[in-house]
Amino acid sequence: MGVSINTTKSLGRSVGTKISPPQNTVDTASMIFTITTTSSNEDFIIRGLAGANNYDVDWGDSSSDSGVTAADKTHTYSVAGTYEIKITGDIYIRNTNATTSAQYTEFKQWGTNTTIRGIREWFQNCINMTYTATDAPNFNFTVAASYQGPYRMFYKCNSITTLDLSNWNTSAFTGSTTAQAFYSMNNITSINLTGWDVSNITSAASWFQISGNSGAGLTITAPNLNWSAVTTIASFFQNCNMVSANITGWTLRAAGTNISQAFRDLGNLGGQTGGLDLDLTGWTNTGAMNTANGSYLFLTSKALSTVDLTNWDFSNVTNFTAMFSGCHYLTDIVGLNTLRFDSATIMDSAFVYTYRLIFDTHNFHNDFGANWSVADFGNCFYKNGYSLSAGSRGVIPNIINWDMSNATDVYQFFRESVYEDSNQTFTPSTSWDLSGLAGTDLKLFAYNVTGFKTWDWSNVTIPSAVTSMNTFLTIASGATAASPKTLTTLIFGANCDFSGVTDWTSAFQNQTLLTTLTFDGSVSFAATTTMSNMLTLAPLTVASYDNFLIRAAATNTNAVTLTASGSSFTCAPSAAATAEGTLVTAGWTITDLACT
Repeated sequence: MGVSINTTKSLGRSVGTKISPPQNTVDTASMIFTITTTSSNEDFIIRGLAGANNYDVDWGDSSSDSGVTAADKTHTYSVAGTYEIKITGDIYIRNTNATTSAQYTEFKQWGTNTTIRGIREWFQNCINMTYTATDAPNFNFTVAASYQGPYRMFYKCNSITTLDLSNWNTSAFTGSTTAQAFYSMNNITSINLTGWDVSNITSAASWFQISGNSGAGLTITAPNLNWSAVTTIASFFQNCNMVSANITGWTLRAAGTNISQAFRDLGNLGGQTGGLDLDLTGWTNTGAMNTANGSYLFLTSKALSTVDLTNWDFSNVTNFTAMFSGCHYLTDIVGLNTLRFDSATIMDSAFVYTYRLIFDTHNFHNDFGANWSVADFGNCFYKNGYSLSAGSRGVIPNIINWDMSNATDVYQFFRESVYEDSNQTFTPSTSWDLSGLAGTDLKLFAYNVTGFKTWDWSNVTIPSAVTSMNTFLTIASGATAASPKTLTTLIFGANCDFSGVTDWTSAFQNQTLLTTLTFDGSVSFAATTTMSNMLTLAPLTVASYDNFLIRAAATNTNAVTLTASGSSFTCAPSAAATAEGTLVTAGWTITDLACT
């Protein structure tokens, strides 16, 4: 214990007695960790890999071994308890056995006299282990490349709450075996990877997936990482309970990186309701990402309040299915006006259920979507703004120049979307060529919306192959009705060919402010068989309703039910009165107001 005593004595009198006080030396050389056994004669195994080891170990129970080279080294503890193990030399600990992993209780120190020969699965499933080490490991890998990456390095280490690994020199990390490095660390609240060198890693999927989901959420600090050799970071943060992040300035591979679903489901398992402002500025080589990488990229990320994508290059991406779908608390896509989706072919559900997203500050630029070849627009803005109250709602997204000429699916495009009541006009350009539509493709297109005062489709093309306008611009009844009702003017131009439409059921039902309904003077209703509730409660001007009746009588000979309970026509003698008489004679059943 550092005490030196000369016990030379004479007749009871000590002669030359010298006592030196104990020296408090700190062991910085050894790797130090504790394990806990729960029964007598319980084994603990330092698990590793053949050819990687040459170490000395103090087992913490007054026994030790020297020159250990075996892949696995077993030690039996006669008494249950917690033991501090110290190791010096060359070692690779690879925890591939859940029973052994569960025995680790604290990792205290890497040690200056310990060389780490491999890193894969080092702490895998060490569910009871805390991490208090403040020094950094000395990496000098001698194992095969598949063991030189942080694959499952802290996998399911549920007892660790903070990890500051910013002092690690990770330049030795290499290879494609690096997935799930910090996967499913339930109680982690902070991870700092500042300064990490990941330039030699070639695959890095699911690093933080399902982490931070117990407690206050996870703050990740990892700016300016160089992923220039990595082919994939797919699902990198998926289902991570991220509450704050510094991940700006990342470098992706110039030849392309798969970022599929990298930010999917942020905060979902943690029950977040927004609060995360995710800044992704400064990322380079985004233009080379895989063509399907827009799909599900931020799907149902309920942690997101804002995301900054300024100058991201999506011009090579074709699939944007559900890109922001279910981001209930997302309020702003910063940099939206800098983005291009020129190669897009699918926009299905891209902004569906974005209950709080508005486009006032950052909107689509005027030629966004002008060069794409998108076929599928189904549910694109379904319930956009749905949770916003009057006064906090936004402008209609700037989509008037989107190229719709390849569209084959626009089902529920604007359904139940909510915009501010501020005299807004929706006037698409001639790029809204919907010639590819047929059948019921326009059904529920803008069901139960608010914020549109003038709906002007003078420039829009609708083909005769469309057979249904059922519930096209219906306002729901009762408690679910959109509020306030805003639509006053509805215009269809010469290229809106309704000659094949059989079903107008509830097309404009409950639009109680709709006074002007304009069809082109050559419009044909030849195929129509029902207009039940088409204009229920819509107070059309006499001129609008007159023109409608005149065109119906001129083009239709079927027996049709028409409900126009808020409108009246010009009394006889008039062309409208004659038209209504002609329709009734043809078998029409018409419910409207008395003539005026």
